[in-house]
Amino acid sequence: MRLLPFFLLTFLLSVSLQASSIFGNKDQQNSSIYLNYIKELLITTQKTRGLTNSYLNGEKGAVVFTFQNRSKMKKILLKMQHSALTKDPYIKKQTNTIEQELLALNKSVLKMEPKKAFQAYSQEIDKILTLAQTLEKRMSTHLDDFGKKSAYIMVNIILPLTESVGQLRGYGAGIAAKKFVSTQDKKNITVIIHNIEKLKTQLDMQMQKLVAQYQSHFTTPIRHEVSVVDAAIDAYIQQTTTHLLVNPKDVDADQYFQTGTQLIAKILRIYKRCNDAMLDDAQGWF
Repeated sequence: MRLLPFFLLTFLLSVSLQASSIFGNKDQQNSSIYLNYIKELLITTQKTRGLTNSYLNGEKGAVVFTFQNRSKMKKILLKMQHSALTKDPYIKKQTNTIEQELLALNKSVLKMEPKKAFQAYSQEIDKILTLAQTLEKRMSTHLDDFGKKSAYIMVNIILPLTESVGQLRGYGAGIAAKKFVSTQDKKNITVIIHNIEKLKTQLDMQMQKLVAQYQSHFTTPIRHEVSVVDAAIDAYIQQTTTHLLVNPKDVDADQYFQTGTQLIAKILRIYKRCNDAMLDDAQGWF
């Protein structure tokens, strides 16, 4: 009879290390849900920035999609305000600031110069990324080990990777719209590409470690999706360096923007897989 507690302890330890948590983790559930809102706000703001840049550089048809993304932005911000995590005063304060500044920017941005408009949205995106990092750090003590590692990858690698690709998409579409590339444009694009390649390497390494330790948390293999992202990044960079920066007159701004959007969608599949697994892990067995 005295052996039972030992076997029970061994069983519980094994399960906690290799499978879902024994007991539900409400904090981890709330973090997962809020991280999804942050991702949606980030992507919508990135699209708005890129479409606005295309419009201000002469692609007048982009304005319709700009207003569609603004409407979506408001809905996401409303969900964030009603999230359980906004009970944290620091998170609530950051969320309020982002909301007020984004809505104000949307009202005035079409009167700005393209460069200033791009920079203004980029500053707001930096604040959204900071909010994500704040959440990850403040909630880390409430997450299990898998939750901590997944949140770190999502917040510190995947979201910044979408931002770097979003910068390339928006900046590049602007170049294609104006049909001219300056020396400074080329320098800026080179810096963005360097950041993308660095984050791609980090994603490969960190996902390999995560899957090796927590393979059972993913219902289907995820390594293939990482390889798909790697190939899509390489193709987009090649299109940029061999076509856009060489002869921008031959690059269609809408098509270049859509290719970037498709790449971001592939990256976000990995984000969704990690976040879904984190949420499922938080449900526990009881």
